[in-house]
Amino acid sequence: MNLSRRRFLYLAGAAGATSAGALPRASAQAYPARPLRWIVGFPPGGGADRDSSPDWMRRGLDESLGALGTDYIDLYQVHWPDPNTPFAATAGALADLVAAGKIRHVGVSNFDVKQMEQFSNTLQVETLQPPYHLFRRDIEASILPYTRAHD
Repeated sequence: MNLSRRRFLYLAGAAGATSAGALPRASAQAYPARPLRWIVGFPPGGGADRDSSPDWMRRGLDESLGALGTDYIDLYQVHWPDPNTPFAATAGALADLVAAGKIRHVGVSNFDVKQMEQFSNTLQVETLQPPYHLFRRDIEASILPYTRAHD
């Protein structure tokens, strides 16, 4: 299975080299140790990098495919809703990447029901990774019923 959340997970210095340890040996050779850069959503100055614009998605995916040495990813998860990009734009770009054979399935993380509905107007959400644990069970009221109804 070929998984990639964000290109920086695999390309950022020591973290990339560590991640590469879980990949086949040939792929690991592509990740020499280099100075640590900002990774996975924490750019200089703080704040979360939630760029789900079509350009970012296409560019990030192409870079990830090259870094991983593969031509497709089984599951692409949009980790956080991007307040600056309409869901139709993100989902449309991902639909194009599915049609091109670069992604097989698309899912989301940390989306609420309204956000999944908006996203699914363009491309059906296939997987969801919600926050859920003993002390945070609010998904039982709305998200779980929604996922059951749309399975």
